Amino acid sequence: YNKLPHRRLYWSTSPDLHNSLIAQSISRNVFDDIMRRLHFTDNMQNSEDRYFKVRPIFDILNKSFKVLDNPKHLSIDETIVLYYGKHGTKQFIKGKPIRFGFKLWSLCTADGYMVHAEPYCGSSTNLETSGKGQGYDVVFGLLKKAGIKKGSHIIFDNYFTSIDLLSDLASKGIGATGTIRDNRVCKAPLTPKQKMQKKERGAMESIVANDVALVRWNDNSVVTVASNVVKTTPIMKAKRWSSKEKKSIQINQPNSVAVYNRYMGGVDSHEQYVATYRIRIRSKKWWWPLFDLGLNAAMVNAWRFYRSLGHDIPLLAFQQQCSSQLLVQYRKIARSPRSVS
Repeated sequence: YNKLPHRRLYWSTSPDLHNSLIAQSISRNVFDDIMRRLHFTDNMQNSEDRYFKVRPIFDILNKSFKVLDNPKHLSIDETIVLYYGKHGTKQFIKGKPIRFGFKLWSLCTADGYMVHAEPYCGSSTNLETSGKGQGYDVVFGLLKKAGIKKGSHIIFDNYFTSIDLLSDLASKGIGATGTIRDNRVCKAPLTPKQKMQKKERGAMESIVANDVALVRWNDNSVVTVASNVVKTTPIMKAKRWSSKEKKSIQINQPNSVAVYNRYMGGVDSHEQYVATYRIRIRSKKWWWPLFDLGLNAAMVNAWRFYRSLGHDIPLLAFQQQCSSQLLVQYRKIARSPRSVS
């Protein structure tokens, strides 16, 4: 949260740059030496795991994050860690705010607490395969590693949603809701999107197949939502702007769509909190962005957990108190001059 153009400026003697807390806690040369020699695993023990250099970091963080007692509402989505260098697992995703970087499969609560993160590295990703598609494997893999029990409700987008996934989750006592693509509705007798768009705004139709409720709703565009736990009713109201009437109007909204909108943004919220006070120290090591993501994610999770205990404190104040306390704890104790006998 206190950013300078270069990390060495924190030890500058200039009064407008010098940071006494940092300068008294660790010397500049020691910090540079740590940055130069920092490793988390033995490089001589190279394996097929493309993330073997930072795998211990993810193992420690994922273990420490599991302090919540069976959270009720969770969301699954992808997280992109900004990286412009060269690496075999770097991804390019068109249309994303961060287009280049490492991709993680993330499981977060509705308020932005990260429960589990698994780095994506193609066929060597540490998730079990079932032959039913990547979305199916990611959802079941994250839920298994996070230890999610019966009674939870998982929200995800159309990349993951399928009828088989929702049915299998229902058999395990786990609720799930998500938008679904047209080629995955198993030929359900729903009105085609082209005809649905011609209907009035707020028009909807629903059908139940294999204990999965499908609802198609006409808003700014036509959207289809599938759920194994949330029904279409009760019908909610949504506020929209009408360009024809030049005013805000109320339209009908299915309950499953309202639930999806309410709980889907957990991963996006976590990313937003992390980006607010992201670590800006740069390094030539390819794994450095993943390491500082771990520090930022741990800070955000600690803040969300602290707020869940009833403490109303903003993220900046929480991060400031934690950083200052750590720096004071390891501050050098000034030695008194030796007495001459």
